[in-house]
Amino acid sequence: MNKNCCFGYIRNGAMILSEYGKIALEQIKWLMIQYSFVNIDKYVIIPNHVHAIIEIVPKNSNIAPLSLSQIVGAYKTRASASIRKQGLLSFSWQRSFHDSIIRDLKSYENISAYIESNPLNWIKDRFHVVNMQHP
Repeated sequence: MNKNCCFGYIRNGAMILSEYGKIALEQIKWLMIQYSFVNIDKYVIIPNHVHAIIEIVPKNSNIAPLSLSQIVGAYKTRASASIRKQGLLSFSWQRSFHDSIIRDLKSYENISAYIESNPLNWIKDRFHVVNMQHP
């Protein structure tokens, strides 16, 4: 994605989604509909990337049908196809993703707070770039 801010922009600490950002949001919702064992409690779409807490809850067994990598891959594939279909033919995600295992309530609370405050802290984000024209 080359850090392009195609998902929208931040105004007064709030994310304003572009048409491509709306697609990224729709695909988060699609994951939970498509895969009954996926729960996404917290997420945020910011101008050039997405943060989410993805919980995998196996149903009727101890093994999830898909790995986290497969779930993220499904998300990226569907979002990419839809974004390109809407005209952003050069759209691509970074090759990998950053993940961490949430092991306790304190960790969950810290990561949730980070996600919720991300638009307010966009200016300090390591992926912050100013390259999108917006109103």
